[in-house]
Amino acid sequence: LVIDGQQRLKSVFYFLEGFFGEDSRGNRQVFRLTGLNEASRFKEKAFADLWEEDQKKIRNAVLRAFVVQQLDPNDDTSMYHIFERLNTGGTLLTNQEVRNCVYHGKFVESLVKFNLTPEWRKILGKPVPDSRRRDIELLVRFFAMRDISNYQKPMKDFMSKFMWKNRDVSEESLAQSDQVFQKTCIQLVESLGEKPFHIRSGLNAAVSDSVMVAFSENLDQIPADIGERYWRLLGDEGFKGSTSKGTTDVNVVRERFSLAKQVLFG
Repeated sequence: LVIDGQQRLKSVFYFLEGFFGEDSRGNRQVFRLTGLNEASRFKEKAFADLWEEDQKKIRNAVLRAFVVQQLDPNDDTSMYHIFERLNTGGTLLTNQEVRNCVYHGKFVESLVKFNLTPEWRKILGKPVPDSRRRDIELLVRFFAMRDISNYQKPMKDFMSKFMWKNRDVSEESLAQSDQVFQKTCIQLVESLGEKPFHIRSGLNAAVSDSVMVAFSENLDQIPADIGERYWRLLGDEGFKGSTSKGTTDVNVVRERFSLAKQVLFG
């Protein structure tokens, strides 16, 4: 697996081969060097056009690579951390942008579609998707936290492991996830209105994960007084504490999930 540098490697391979990119309907673009100084003898040259001496130098050039051994076959979060540290120049990538790169697959593609769900946008209070994928990170958090029995700190590694395990999930599982997510969002908006998790200043992710998971597990038994129950939950001192301090600690997570289920659907 190439963690970083795939575009550079492919560019070298394509140049040596003589064509840029993969075959598209029987056509391939000849790879010529562009953007060079007018005086350069390499301008507009393909590899086959170079002098034999220059071709030999390129073929014999050394490509430096670091090979990282993964000791635990069930934990590849090392890929996430390596990619995160390599991409520290310019604009820093958000945690979810790194995950989307490292764990790209069917699940990531589905998350992009889920993120356009009208009710979900109403819950977030933002009609347009976040350019830095922060809204998609909340989606991953929801799906990952539906099984808190496996939760372990730190939160970002827990979410990364979840994405790794599900990057090539089956179509059947994706369809089930889509159905649960859509119904959960619809019930939330109908029961609690738009922007229900904007507590005090902005959206509170800890309130969001616990309440959304509780709703997703009780879609067919929403109490008539769910709105009153929700305000009661927000006023609960234990719930306030578990959604404001140490929100990713294992015991704190379990406490707020337990309270959300108990107060909303108990």
